Amino acid sequence: MGQTIHHFATNKATCPVKAIAHRVYHILANKGTTESLLCDVYLKKENKWYQITSSDMLLAIRKAATDLDLDKKGINPDLIGVHSLRAGGAMALKLNGE
Repeated sequence: MGQTIHHFATNKATCPVKAIAHRVYHILANKGTTESLLCDVYLKKENKWYQITSSDMLLAIRKAATDLDLDKKGINPDLIGVHSLRAGGAMALKLNGE
């Protein structure tokens, strides 16, 4: 919070600058506005934008952990948070050579 993050183009398939540019293009091409958030989701069937909140993500992550019976493998779903996605995604990229 209160920090500035700089992204630089890497010219790879996983380029963060290209990913954000693609996301912004998608939002604006589908009736989004410059006020839309990057985490907003457009549902074509309903022709409506929805904002995904951290609470929505937390509920979905914990439900997935419960559905996968991760508690039987020693992972308490109540201890899983939205930061788990960032950490897990970063580790997946690292393990795949990025």
